[in-house]
Amino acid sequence: MDVRTYVVTATNSGGFASTQINITVLDQVPLVAYVPDDVILLNNSTVLTMEAISTGGIVTSWSILPDPSPGLLFDTTNGTLSGVATQVQSRTMYAITASNDVGSITVFVNITIEDLFYNMSLGPLYLLNNSEIVSLEPELIISGSTFEIEPDLPEGLFFGADNGTIWGTPTELMDLTNFTIYANSSLFNDEFVIQIGVLEDTDFDGLPNELPEDADPRRGLIEDLDDDGDGFTDLIEDDCYSDSLDSSDIPADLDGDFICNAIDDDIDGDGLNNTVETNTSAYVDANNTGTDPWDADTDGDGVCDGPIAPALPVDYCEAGPDAFPNDAAAYLDTDGDGMPDELLGESTTGLVEDLDDDNDNWTDLKEAECGPTDSKNELDTPVDSDGDGICDFNEDLSVTYGTGDFELLQGQRNVTLQPIITGMTVDIWEISPALPYGLFFGGDTMARTANGNGTIYGVPLVPSNLTEYTVTATNLLTGTQILTTFNLSIAEDYDLDGLPNNNTRLGLLEADFDDDGDGFNDSFELECGGDPYNRSSVPKIESDGTCYEFRSYEQPPEKDLNPFKPICFPIIFLILAFILVVPMILTRRKERVGVQAEHVSATPTIQSGSGTVLDPFILRAVTIPYNTKTKTEERIRCAEMSPGYEVKAREINVEINKKRFGAAPFGGIQDGRGLLKSNSDGILMLQFTFDGTIEPSEFGMVYKSKLILDEKTYFVWHVETKAKKGK
Repeated sequence: MDVRTYVVTATNSGGFASTQINITVLDQVPLVAYVPDDVILLNNSTVLTMEAISTGGIVTSWSILPDPSPGLLFDTTNGTLSGVATQVQSRTMYAITASNDVGSITVFVNITIEDLFYNMSLGPLYLLNNSEIVSLEPELIISGSTFEIEPDLPEGLFFGADNGTIWGTPTELMDLTNFTIYANSSLFNDEFVIQIGVLEDTDFDGLPNELPEDADPRRGLIEDLDDDGDGFTDLIEDDCYSDSLDSSDIPADLDGDFICNAIDDDIDGDGLNNTVETNTSAYVDANNTGTDPWDADTDGDGVCDGPIAPALPVDYCEAGPDAFPNDAAAYLDTDGDGMPDELLGESTTGLVEDLDDDNDNWTDLKEAECGPTDSKNELDTPVDSDGDGICDFNEDLSVTYGTGDFELLQGQRNVTLQPIITGMTVDIWEISPALPYGLFFGGDTMARTANGNGTIYGVPLVPSNLTEYTVTATNLLTGTQILTTFNLSIAEDYDLDGLPNNNTRLGLLEADFDDDGDGFNDSFELECGGDPYNRSSVPKIESDGTCYEFRSYEQPPEKDLNPFKPICFPIIFLILAFILVVPMILTRRKERVGVQAEHVSATPTIQSGSGTVLDPFILRAVTIPYNTKTKTEERIRCAEMSPGYEVKAREINVEINKKRFGAAPFGGIQDGRGLLKSNSDGILMLQFTFDGTIEPSEFGMVYKSKLILDEKTYFVWHVETKAKKGK
């Protein structure tokens, strides 16, 4: 209680006196106990009422640690622990604290919750007859218990009275049965019900003959589809009228394919349905073979009637089909013409041997004589290049080039000199020496090619003296190699007007009397001391038709001035000179500057050449895959040009190369008309392009191009395309 003040007064005749005293009454510390303080409970059964016994001060608050197990409650008003436990737990200590204003006390109690439990979460326990079981042990037991089971377990199974375990090997079948297991101790009696059944396993393979619907597959049992283990399923044995529980009683199976005769569509296993094997001994067609459905080799020639061989017996016959299943003298008809490839003995059905097994119009004998061709493959025929019915293997190779004497003209277009080949094909072509610049051999610029045709084509760009060329043609199949020669010369045509500068060797073309195409006769220019091959200089004509000097022009006069015509009116000549020459000079002064060979460079550096028609820039050759595109390795730079100068790029060999070659700006400008333009600094950057997707050669090809910029700067570029895969 709180402190209280008391006043004490003493009185007598002489008077009185008073004094104060303070009194405080203190409470006691709580003193509690639980009897008993160590209990064992039966899960979901025992009712617990554990009350606190208080012998000290009044308790004003209660607490417990840890929280009671599920089903048990702690009353914080009086310290009572009560309820029915619903979860098994081992011996657990609880600390209970009682408190008041003076102090507190903590006492300890122990609670154990026990149960009898077997894990039957997977449902009934199915065992196999004559198979040892995995011991069934209780997961939870009541301490100090002894165990009993009702009814008795089947023969071969045993029960542990001291631990509740079931073990052993069942030796009798048993339907699903409920067994009650009792656990008895000094404190409790408990029971647990389990379901057990014993299933049959005829072939002792660990699989039950039948598996009940309520059997959980997680227990590991799978129904046996072949109860007697004879290799035939129960379903098949039922269909085939044999005992599925007797391994000695198996279905009849003639061909050993595990399909019994009763349900086998191909009883003899030769790949022919029973319905087409009519057993008439006369073949009609694929739907009426006349063969025996119970014999895979009706004629006994070792070749099965149908396309496959039966599984049993071994080595009965080889897989067919037998084209003549009812005649032991024949079995193969490659071309399906009704005649056997070979006759092995005398035919019993009147067959005649086929002399051309694959029907490729080459007899088997000829194919054997003509080298390694397959007389049973119509696509594999002897090589007969000239189509005369005699294979190349038995013929001589002949290659000629017309008359053997050719004269071409410099710049001549559409040159094609084809060889005349007889006897067999040519697989490898070789030519020596190399052809003049601009001409190609056999579809390739290499000296040796396996995909050419020996044709000489192109545009001869430089004159050439009479030269003898040797062509070597080789046939790889026979190893034949022959050499043939021809003579070739290229007459000079300086101005490329289609007329030779001089009379030709063979006299086939009329000579050109104006070699440089400046309108003045060569002899006249020589008389005047000029150069008949320099188009940029022309003679000055006097009034009497004679000349006394030369004048140089960057471009030759467009008008044809005939020096052999008399000039009757000098005044006319002066007027013409004024009209033609003066504007030319003025034009020259205003002329815009285009591509100049001396100002052309590249990265990487151009290999060689000065850029002229006779000494063009040589660019790095490239090799690309079949049906692809590419560009030159060099990035070409044209400097010292007028800003915005339009440059046209063209290719000379367009008849041969089509439109595969072109040019693309690299940092420059290209207008809508396809022209290239220099930039504001007078520089044009470009790369030449090649489009190998235009009519690509499946066997590969080497293309040689002569490209011209601004009609004055020349480049040569080779591109090789590889053959298509598989060619």
